Amino acid sequence: MRAPARLLLPFEEDGGVLAVALSKAFLLADGASITDPSTLRQLPRAAASV
Repeated sequence: MRAPARLLLPFEEDGGVLAVALSKAFLLADGASITDPSTLRQLPRAAASV
């Protein structure tokens, strides 16, 4: 399996912080697919049961 290519945004000068924030936002937007117990413990109960 090949590692995904790194996407660098030309207007982002802070070393990828925006990319990390966006990836977390997309993950949380699809909260029903989160299965990691450590991540689920950090979410409010209502969000974890969606």
